[in-house]
Amino acid sequence: MALCCAGATLVSSARLLRGVVGASQLGRPALFYCTAITSGRMEVNGANLHYQRTGCGDHVLLLLPGALGSSQTDFGPQLKFLNKDIFTIIGWDPRGYGLSIPPARDYPADFFSRDAKDAVDLMQAMNFKRFSLLGWSDGGITALIAAGSYPSLINKLVVWGANAYVTEEDLDLYNAVAAEKKRGVGIFFKRNLPFTHQTTVAEGSCKRCNKLESKDEKALGGSIWKGVFCQYVLSMGGSHDSFFQKI
Repeated sequence: MALCCAGATLVSSARLLRGVVGASQLGRPALFYCTAITSGRMEVNGANLHYQRTGCGDHVLLLLPGALGSSQTDFGPQLKFLNKDIFTIIGWDPRGYGLSIPPARDYPADFFSRDAKDAVDLMQAMNFKRFSLLGWSDGGITALIAAGSYPSLINKLVVWGANAYVTEEDLDLYNAVAAEKKRGVGIFFKRNLPFTHQTTVAEGSCKRCNKLESKDEKALGGSIWKGVFCQYVLSMGGSHDSFFQKI
C-alpha cells in the first residue's frame, strides 16, 4: 500500500523523532556522501532480505511498509527528504514483498511476529544496537510487536494505519481488496509488484485475510503489545487513508 498524505506524515514523524537533537541542528545541510540512497541484501533467518539505506546521523530509523508494499513504494518521500545529517534511515522489504522475493510470501499464524523478528535481526546484523521504528499499516502492527518483544532495542515508535483488532467491517474491506488483487487489476498490484509475482501475492493476500478472520490472537500480536515501553509513541490515522478512498 502506498503512503498517503506523505508530507503531513513526514512532518509529524520528524517532529516526534527530532527530540534527540537540538533545534539549531535541523537547518544544517546534509553532507553530500550521506544523501545517496543505496540498496543491499542480507541473509536473515533463512530469507534474503532487501533493504535501502541513506543518511549518516546518530538517530537510526527503520521504515516498515504495509501489506504488499516495499521500502521504495511506501517510504520514497521519507528516504528522500528526512534530514540525513540527523538520521540514518533504513527501509526494508519484508520477506515475500518487494525485492525480498524469493521466498514467496506465506502467512503462518504468527507471520507478524516473524516479520518483527526479521526486522530486528536485520538491524542487529547491520550493527545497529538501538533504533526507532516507523510503521505503516501491517508495518505498524509489526513495529508494535517488535517494540513489545524487544523493548531494550527500540528507541522511539511511530505507527499509523495499524490494527489493534479486526472488526467485521475490516474483514469485508480486506476481502474486497483481496478480490481486486486476485483479478490482477488492483491499484496496489501495478504499483508495488513485478508482473511475475502478482498472482502469487494475490493468492497470499487472501490467505492473510483468512488468518485475520480467524481472530487468532497470535496474528495481531495479542498480549505482546502490553510490553511496549517506548518513552514516545505517536499513533496516526485518518480519513484520507488511500486504502479507504480507493475501494
